[in-house]
Amino acid sequence: MSVNRPVALVTNAMGFAGPGAVAGLLATGYRVFAQDPAFSESTARERFCAGRDNLLPIECTDPREIISDISAREGRLDAVVSNDHFPAPGNLPEDADTESLQANYRFLVEAPFRLVQAALPLLRDAQSGNVVMITSNRTRLPLSGAAFPDAARAAANALVRSLAVDLAGDGIVVNAVAPNFLYSETYYPKAVFEHTEAGRAHVRHSVPVGRLAGQDEIGEVIAFLASVKTRFLTGAVIDFSGGWPFGASRPEVSDSDVPPADPKSDIDVIGNHGERGIGQPYVEPNSGMGLPKSAHGSGERFGREAGGGGQPDQSGSFLKSQSLV
Repeated sequence: MSVNRPVALVTNAMGFAGPGAVAGLLATGYRVFAQDPAFSESTARERFCAGRDNLLPIECTDPREIISDISAREGRLDAVVSNDHFPAPGNLPEDADTESLQANYRFLVEAPFRLVQAALPLLRDAQSGNVVMITSNRTRLPLSGAAFPDAARAAANALVRSLAVDLAGDGIVVNAVAPNFLYSETYYPKAVFEHTEAGRAHVRHSVPVGRLAGQDEIGEVIAFLASVKTRFLTGAVIDFSGGWPFGASRPEVSDSDVPPADPKSDIDVIGNHGERGIGQPYVEPNSGMGLPKSAHGSGERFGREAGGGGQPDQSGSFLKSQSLV
């Protein structure tokens, strides 16, 4: 039994964000129970736990048995890190097997719910229990064939917010870290994303930071959420993806590359609504309409700074091009 050490549980500790979570919590001063079915193999268990005095492996997968074991050995549980992952191959609608959809929900939604449900008595006893779910922000940029994992991850993020509401009265906070482009052999293995130029180029072009996140980096965030004292930080789903997703900049073109504008394209024909009638020009808000050119440089300069593609009228005011609306 630990003496004055908080106790944490990390599930599926060998995969996804598990190694970072375990290291971060140990460094913060936790006694950590690391659960993974792979620990049934002694070599894997011994390698993972070597030199870590406050790390205790658990190999069973039933949430009630896991929590019962921790209760018997420690009598307390201060933080739960539900580190859930499942393979995400592409499935186009015409070929998708709904059993795969159900499996995604079992591993990514049902599993964390059952774990929190089993841990509630110990977390309530702590009167300041912290739950950290490791989900994903992959739904910010849907990919072809990814309906099943996208749907399950979206449900998991919704679960975080709902549990936060239901458990706030017990002094339990529920938050999530939603990674993408995190190094793990589960989703971004070194053999592809570090050891091949195609993999490295994909990361450079996709992530503003230009690289995969390290396990130590996500471990820092998990340890913070697992040990936060305030009860006001709850229901948060924190993106952890190096600025992904982002859009490419618009192409830059010189004036000589831009064809002459058709004056008719700058006319907003919307009918008699408001103060404008049919055939009256649409004037860009805050464009300096009615001001002399000296108030804002030239009309042409202002039009290009306001979004490009516009043409000045004779008074120097900017007429917005319909093509950019």
